[in-house]
Amino acid sequence: MYCRSLGETSLSFGALLCPLGDLSQRFCDFTYEIAFATGCAICPDVIPPLILEVCPGGLTKAVRESARVVRISSGFAVRNALAESYGVWRNRLVQAARDLNDAVRDLEDGV
Repeated sequence: MYCRSLGETSLSFGALLCPLGDLSQRFCDFTYEIAFATGCAICPDVIPPLILEVCPGGLTKAVRESARVVRISSGFAVRNALAESYGVWRNRLVQAARDLNDAVRDLEDGV
């Protein structure tokens, strides 16, 4: 997730946030508080593009047209907005790890 000011291009604040482990409520609360305090939007690295708008009216028309915009008002709303994308990513990661382990076992067994 990347929090940045989308309405004020002259502001230089940006923050790259990445959860260690799972997408915890604590991480989502922290992300919301950072975005709220700085007037930034939350731009998770998901497909299709998504912007979590914390402060209404801060996004330009061009930004609004470039991604789905969801208005959020709490860390709980951040977690809800990200749950599906995070779940899909997490399942892909687990499957890739299983595939890699199977490939290593096959190499070790001479298959």
